[in-house]
Amino acid sequence: CQNGRYRYNGSEIHDIVPHKILSFDDVIIHSSNIGAVKISETLSKSEFYRVLNGFGFGALTSVDLPGERPGVLPLPGRWSVLTKGNIAFGQGVTVNAVQLVAAFAAAVNGGSLYRPHLMKQVTNALGETVRENPPVLVRKVIKESTSEKLVEILRMAVAKGTAKAAAIPGVDVV
Repeated sequence: CQNGRYRYNGSEIHDIVPHKILSFDDVIIHSSNIGAVKISETLSKSEFYRVLNGFGFGALTSVDLPGERPGVLPLPGRWSVLTKGNIAFGQGVTVNAVQLVAAFAAAVNGGSLYRPHLMKQVTNALGETVRENPPVLVRKVIKESTSEKLVEILRMAVAKGTAKAAAIPGVDVV
């Protein structure tokens, strides 16, 4: 990871904490922008776009809340020479909170993207269910084994990486 400074298509990418070499797992555990850019370079623009779009970025989630906006995930043909690298570490796109939560849930629940709901069910004063929102599978976005590996990596980010402050004693935080 270039000791924290990397020239990328005429720009310089920085890591807050410099690292020389990081594994794929450690790129995530230590939140390396440089590592994320280098990983993104293993995919073509269209492959990278397909993965992001598969997780629901750039599209409406159809959550049961009026006024949702799809965010912005530009088509690869509109990307500058820096766009793919910027997206790899969380810039260059806009997402709404529901998209982010739905995508993260898919990443850690076995790889299935579900239509999000704000409520599981609505009951009346008598306790009778008047509306129910059962889980609706949108699509499978990653293999279950990939999801399991991501969960392991995210646990390590909390245990020893940049997410240490998210640790809660007695709670499994990913």
